[in-house]
Amino acid sequence: MDCDDLENISHHFCPISLQIMKDPVTVATDITYDRDSIQRWQSHGQNNTCPVTNQPLPTTVDFTPNHNLCRLIQFWTVSDQVPAKESSSR
Repeated sequence: MDCDDLENISHHFCPISLQIMKDPVTVATDITYDRDSIQRWQSHGQNNTCPVTNQPLPTTVDFTPNHNLCRLIQFWTVSDQVPAKESSSR
């Protein structure tokens, strides 16, 4: 994997959890997070700001599913899997 590949897949990771997103959603600041991570962020300590931009977020839950990114992650995850080695019988 070269640097261009790493840059392209960096968008697959949630800025909060640093894990591959399972349910990417975009918030009012146009930043995409994994739904579970941003919900926990908002419910923990009444965080009303975007973790990346520090801009205020609406108090009402306003997440937009990022379907395109979800499809890209699914494609990348499936295409990047390496088949398991078959065990040899000796």
